[in-house]
Amino acid sequence: EMSADELRMLFLLFPYQAPLDYTKELQEDAKNMYGKFRTFLDNVQVYLETAHFDPLTVEELTLKGTFLNLQDSIRNKLLEENLDFPSVFRIFKTFFTQFYKLKEGRTFNYFFLSQIHTVVLNFLQTYGFTLEKEGREGKADTLARDLVEVREELRKLGKSTKQSGLFALSDHI
Repeated sequence: EMSADELRMLFLLFPYQAPLDYTKELQEDAKNMYGKFRTFLDNVQVYLETAHFDPLTVEELTLKGTFLNLQDSIRNKLLEENLDFPSVFRIFKTFFTQFYKLKEGRTFNYFFLSQIHTVVLNFLQTYGFTLEKEGREGKADTLARDLVEVREELRKLGKSTKQSGLFALSDHI
């Protein structure tokens, strides 16, 4: 059984140009990736409690540069490369790893942590994640019905506006 957010992750982890192969392995990958985001956001919340207000250290400035590059890379993957969500999640995963390595045993600047938390949270919320511990009421079956309705609306819009991109996208929802 998957929560609604885990199901969202499953849909985003799979390239939208290909048919969805709904396997146990893919379900586990989606659960693990969603767990990484939840854990990261929860950890940053805890780190904010002990954060300092001093100017950014050299290490923090380096990580901030990495973070700004991450934002640019994600923007490119989503806008220029046809919603390449699998690559976006790999970028986030790499950033999380770098963040944890640098975090070991030190506190971070409050405003920098807050910025990271806000960007990651906004990204997830933009794509419909509720980030509730137990998942959204109605679970995955309700979400699946909602996605079918969205797909049909995209198909209608694509046909009526003669925008083949929307029509093609609807085939993969």
